[in-house]
Amino acid sequence: MNPRPTLGVLLAIASGMGNAGTPPTCTITAPAPQMTVPASPVLIEYTANAVPGLLAAHYEYSAGGGGFENASAVGGTANPEFVNSGANSWQWDAAADGVVGQDVDFRLTLTDINSETTTCYLSLPVELLSYSVD
Repeated sequence: MNPRPTLGVLLAIASGMGNAGTPPTCTITAPAPQMTVPASPVLIEYTANAVPGLLAAHYEYSAGGGGFENASAVGGTANPEFVNSGANSWQWDAAADGVVGQDVDFRLTLTDINSETTTCYLSLPVELLSYSVD
């Protein structure tokens, strides 16, 4: 059985192919800043741009002004994961991270094949939405 290469190894193999010195860019397109979202899943949509288009995306959160921690993915999606330039999305399991009822800062860090990085931030309240059936 062949071992899976790590993110760092894959980026090292691909280095030299990109536009060195030009960091990637990102824009979080949804949810809107300060929009109250349900605890799970929180669909994070964003646009990433880099030349060439392969990027590593790392998702983190901070609750209550504390330090940033890895965000839990819905359904076992990798974090970090590889994405391409263009429109992307990732489902955050905020309930698994214990941030229900809190204001959180969400951070997306993109790293291109030349180890250039950029970071996007989003602040939003996470609440547990309840439904009743009559």
